[in-house]
Amino acid sequence: MEPASTTAIDATVTEDSKPSTQIIEGVTEEERLDIIRQIEFYFSDANLPFDKFMFLQTSPHLDSVKAPNLSAEAKKKAEGYGPGCSPVLLQTVASFKRMRPYSTKFPTSKLAKIIETSPTTPRLVDVITEELDGKPTIYVRRVLKLEEGSRAGASDRSVYVKGFMSDEDLAQAGEPSNMQIKLEHWARKWGAVAVLRMRRENDKPKGNSNENSKGPKKWKNSVFIEYFEADSAEQLVHQFKQETGKPQFEGRELSSIMFKIDYVTMKANEKGLPAPKIPGKRQAGQPSQPTTNAPGSAGRNSSSFNAFRELKSIANGFKEYAGVPAKDGGNKATKVQTVDEPKVIEYEGNKLEVNGDGSLKNPEELKTFRVNMAVAFELEGEAPADFKEARVNFRSLKESLTEGDVVCNVVHISHTDKAKGTVGFEQPITDDQLSHIQAKGVKAGGRSVKFIHLNDEENRKFHLDCAVLRAKNAFAPRDDNQNGHRKGHGGDRGGRGGGRGGGRGRGGRDGGRGGGRGGNRSGGRGGDRNAEKEKNGHAETNGEGDNKNNNVAGSKRDAEGNMVSSSGAPATAPAATSVPEIGRAEKKPKISD
Repeated sequence: MEPASTTAIDATVTEDSKPSTQIIEGVTEEERLDIIRQIEFYFSDANLPFDKFMFLQTSPHLDSVKAPNLSAEAKKKAEGYGPGCSPVLLQTVASFKRMRPYSTKFPTSKLAKIIETSPTTPRLVDVITEELDGKPTIYVRRVLKLEEGSRAGASDRSVYVKGFMSDEDLAQAGEPSNMQIKLEHWARKWGAVAVLRMRRENDKPKGNSNENSKGPKKWKNSVFIEYFEADSAEQLVHQFKQETGKPQFEGRELSSIMFKIDYVTMKANEKGLPAPKIPGKRQAGQPSQPTTNAPGSAGRNSSSFNAFRELKSIANGFKEYAGVPAKDGGNKATKVQTVDEPKVIEYEGNKLEVNGDGSLKNPEELKTFRVNMAVAFELEGEAPADFKEARVNFRSLKESLTEGDVVCNVVHISHTDKAKGTVGFEQPITDDQLSHIQAKGVKAGGRSVKFIHLNDEENRKFHLDCAVLRAKNAFAPRDDNQNGHRKGHGGDRGGRGGGRGGGRGRGGRDGGRGGGRGGNRSGGRGGDRNAEKEKNGHAETNGEGDNKNNNVAGSKRDAEGNMVSSSGAPATAPAATSVPEIGRAEKKPKISD
């Protein structure tokens, strides 16, 4: 793949440019265009330079968290793509709130096909497939080079609109949940919309009550709209100035429509502040006066993050990475922090801060995640008397549920009821897919299995559990005890019970209770007992015997090789492209010799 080199210009999806032959089975034309429009918005000139999360996702070599851990090859590749143009997992973008209705309905493979039918000219985003952990994985990336000049003319294309609801209705009922979508449909009457931002109160809530800080901030009943074409903004403002035929929203006349630069200048004058500048000819009602782009001012909007400003600071040596403060007032490049650096993981498009013990500092930071990534199951009927027959074989269950795009990669048995649990998948499970799974008549542990969707609370808990696993794998402290080597009272060579043929004196070389009957010198109980289990198909891979992996604190593996913590909680971190394998097998009852 070659790095992006095309000069960025505004790309537009218009009604006239829609191909008439783009038909994808099971997808309506409205759904197809909505998906394309939303995906391209995330990578657009109007959003990407001001969306810190998306910019760092598409610029890993400029991310203070990712960059220090990049290989030389990965860093060179990211630099070749250029800022804002590195590939991002499509499943990450599909997990965002506005994409959730589609990601729960369509698999990632179908979303990729939809994106490839984009009528946008020149092409803004591209879909690519790369190997990740030995599996073909779908990515999406911006094709057009991100340049500051791409924001030229923003003042000519941006308008301020107010008065969509009465103050009484807004105060009593609040904004409708789908207001953003309704506003975007309304704004498109005058042309293709680059971005529509609902303006909200910036004031901090009074008092310290947590209740006051929850939920979105109060909407101001006004929006900023940036169109792709200056003519669209001009027509909307001109129509509002007419005596008749003024723009209406759901039968209600708007109270104010003006160019954004006129509005922000008016507010600045009220506060005695200098008039701001937005790139474009129009400056506070003076359309003939062009402006130059001041450093970092291109396309200024309500976001405090500005990628162009960050790139200038990096180029001037004031900082090393984007989105971090410059040291010494901006006189030196920021050094890579090796001490007291915040511990952060990425999960489902969220950045989550982690405590020293691997727990999440604030679970509420998990704001977005894909629903229906897992379904609950219950074993029906009486369990077989033979415990081997009654045992749930995780691998077999996953294989039974895997078919085509539906890939099961998680089995988790409930700690309190061994007949219940959860199975997770690489992609969200639709109602039709769940019905198909149910119709298979899957059996596990000698019983029929019933499957149902998780509720909202269960969906969130599933993702929190997976996030905790990833955090613990990344940051939980480890020592010899946590790696499965229990040193007994005899020190490095000691410990109680070397066992027959194992180690010297009363302990194996690494201590622990028993070197094992076969002469295994590793710690842990019964170094060679795993061979006996292997005959029955229940070997513990890298289990308590000679554990060479850096496992989570106090972790062990069940009969199918899935790691579980000593408390029974799942103990593997989610993989980069999917939810991890987690599970807990039922303990075997003791059998007398």
